[in-house]
Amino acid sequence: MSRPTREPSADGGLVHALLYRRVSGAEHQKAGLSMGAQEVATRRYVAGKDGWAISGEYSDVMSGRKPQRPGYQAMLEHARQLHREHRRVAIVVIRLDRFGRNKVEWFRAAEELAQQGAEVHSISNGGVLDETHASILAVFAAKEAADIGDRVAETRSHVVTSGWHYGRCSFGYRLREATTGERAAGSVRTVIEPDPLTRGVVAECYERFAAGESGQAIAAWLASLPTELRGGRSWPVNCVTGPRGLLRSPTYAARPAAGVDDVLERPVANWEALVSDDVWVSVQARLEQSGAAFQRAASRTYLLSGYVRCPVCGLRMVATSCQRGDRPGERRYQYRCSGWARGANAPVVKCMASSPMAQADTAVLDVVSGLLDTLATPTGWPAFLAQWTALNAPATLDSARISELEREVAKLNKQLANAAGLLSDGVLDADGYNALRDQSTTRIKAAQSELERLNQTAQSARTTRQPNAQAIFELAGGWARVLREVGNVTAKRAVLDRLVKSVVIGKVGWRQYAATIEWQPLGTRLAAVVGQLAA
Repeated sequence: MSRPTREPSADGGLVHALLYRRVSGAEHQKAGLSMGAQEVATRRYVAGKDGWAISGEYSDVMSGRKPQRPGYQAMLEHARQLHREHRRVAIVVIRLDRFGRNKVEWFRAAEELAQQGAEVHSISNGGVLDETHASILAVFAAKEAADIGDRVAETRSHVVTSGWHYGRCSFGYRLREATTGERAAGSVRTVIEPDPLTRGVVAECYERFAAGESGQAIAAWLASLPTELRGGRSWPVNCVTGPRGLLRSPTYAARPAAGVDDVLERPVANWEALVSDDVWVSVQARLEQSGAAFQRAASRTYLLSGYVRCPVCGLRMVATSCQRGDRPGERRYQYRCSGWARGANAPVVKCMASSPMAQADTAVLDVVSGLLDTLATPTGWPAFLAQWTALNAPATLDSARISELEREVAKLNKQLANAAGLLSDGVLDADGYNALRDQSTTRIKAAQSELERLNQTAQSARTTRQPNAQAIFELAGGWARVLREVGNVTAKRAVLDRLVKSVVIGKVGWRQYAATIEWQPLGTRLAAVVGQLAA
């Protein structure tokens, strides 16, 4: 694949090889395409190249028609990062169709990689691909993927029409081998049947919701179950009540996933239902009502949405409201930990931390307004001016430290380049290579980060002008007035965006709350000035 003229490499021309492997499930056992075969071939290819090092290995078990493959996207992001660091990049696959079967994504990725100066090497096609050759192969790969998709769609349609389940086994069921009679009736190799261990869990979820329990409470209950009873899943609330959640799946009513809008009008399928038709109707009615209420609540705007974090588990807190029991017709607004939405993946299971919205907003506004009021006061102005000037003074360039770091990077790159050969020769096993690579890469990144900081210090001092003290004085006064105004949440959030990164609200007494603020860079500098003035 052709490349534009490359900028000088940051590590003396070392080629950082990113190995990518992919199978689409059905290809696991296909000769030459198994993960093991691709791993051996790609590593040997790198070992045969002078000045190459394996900087990352990525894999997916997913269709090549899906651009959002986790391993594929991580590989592209790694390539972007290496490009930003002015390093040479080569992506190695055993065959171009392993890279993907979506021609639109291929042309997009090829253009991006070409602009970065990265090469795509296909082992079975002789190595580095020029743009024309790669494009032709990509078109054929996409055509083959389309043909495969058509065949799969035909099979799926036939199986579903015949009344059998097709696709991933739903929670509450298990797979078994189909009998000869079931295969003759149109099923695939396996069929589903109720799982004795988890079928009761599904039925209880439906019964709880039909009886009035909330989806959040059901998700919390599921997350609290032993691993085997929740099928090893985390059960965030969206997987319970979301558009494709447990409580919306027609599978549990023994109906196919696709068909007429009224699920119960679809033909009854050839597997046992876990919930009755009456319970299904009751649950769907409640879901429609709760969905409409959620849409109305989500349309509101709150001051600290996106800023406030849970003081217990550190997760994001969200704005919620509930009916006040002591004052009918009024609602109580609060910020509540979102841990319940993550199910068993939450750092603290059933974290129910919350903060009253009015007190939380006031606590944050008091801190930020106090900072701005101090800055906007001309009292002690000479001291303020001196502190601000000192904070913005450029640091001196450490030439000796730069030379030391450059020698360290060169040594580590040489060590990293030899590692692939040691791996191929059997001197290192995979764990040993990965440990050496990770150790070297970590040290290289740390050294490069410090090098970049030192080299840019002088240039930043010349090209980056911090706001002068007078400008800060004027801005602070205007921002303080905005925060003191009643209402106008949008304007207040615009001020917070410039100064605040996140906040934690802690209770310090009866109905008393204090805010701990993590500042944005500008807020950090202003807080440092005020802190030194106070000292």
